[in-house]
Amino acid sequence: MNKDFHIGESCQGGTLSVSTGFMAVKVEVKHYKTQNVIKSVAFSDTMALMMFLTDVTTAFYADKVKDFVKKSGVELRETSLW
Repeated sequence: MNKDFHIGESCQGGTLSVSTGFMAVKVEVKHYKTQNVIKSVAFSDTMALMMFLTDVTTAFYADKVKDFVKKSGVELRETSLW
């Protein structure tokens, strides 16, 4: 599944493009006007995904992306710092 989150000023580039696969999620940070990709990263675990998202946008939008990933049925690894 693919979804674009048009966030605006609360995101580094303005738009997050999220693509989900079987056991991975690809996130692209895009410039809101040109749609040029600023950053593109793939994740297979929840912790790394959330750390990246909170770096490029607010916690509110990071949670919205996480909810989309869960609803799409992707099985990301659960890791912890401990």
